[in-house]
Amino acid sequence: MSVTRFTGLIALLLAVTLPPRVAEGQILRDLEDVSLGYEIYLDEDPEPIGTFDISFVRGESSRGPHLEVRARSDYTVPLTNPFRHQEDVELYCNEEGIYRFVATRRSGDVERKVSALRKDFDYHVTSELQGKTTQTMITAGVRRSNLGLFCGGFLETPLDQDEMFVDFPLLYPVYANHEARQKYREMTIPMDVGADEPVPIIVSRVQRKDKKSDAMWNTASPHQILIRYEEPTSYGKMVYQLVTVNGEPFAESELIR
Repeated sequence: MSVTRFTGLIALLLAVTLPPRVAEGQILRDLEDVSLGYEIYLDEDPEPIGTFDISFVRGESSRGPHLEVRARSDYTVPLTNPFRHQEDVELYCNEEGIYRFVATRRSGDVERKVSALRKDFDYHVTSELQGKTTQTMITAGVRRSNLGLFCGGFLETPLDQDEMFVDFPLLYPVYANHEARQKYREMTIPMDVGADEPVPIIVSRVQRKDKKSDAMWNTASPHQILIRYEEPTSYGKMVYQLVTVNGEPFAESELIR
């Protein structure tokens, strides 16, 4: 048997016997800690309906070095009867992805808390809703959360280095479930964001099962910071607009260049 045929046979056997590669997620990377502040808008209303704040901070624990992601959203939908929505999420990631998360959602008068710990290929999930506690398991095979989109530099594969079209299922900690998505990268273009000069921006869309898609504009800098995010909802288009990076106006930050 020739060396070429032997090598091809080994590759085929490995493809058959090795388990499929776990979906890529946000992981611990050697990047500067960052804190981002957003205003949330609904449709074309010039006044924000709320805020979203998220931070990516490196830390240490008994498990070793980790990336800690904390996010808080607070907005009020201006319906006939205004509806307030709040979310608090904590994620802990190591070099293998998310190993623990805690999320609390308050919608109107209803509060739900979800906590989960990864063990092997499953998350062991505890949910508390209206005084009732339930436990279940979900696969840990999807390690990429929706929060990772806000700072793509902490993804295992940066947003501009994966395939043009790629399966992109997301973990939603506050709902303790996975949802299928497909991401496609439209282009990278220079954009005027108020800085001294135009900034290279990665334009992407993440399509849902219902064929609606979220639109994302991330900087092409090492952190790949999300500067604008458009999300269709049942009550209109939600728009997240970046306002601050580490407490200063985002256009003045070196992290977006």
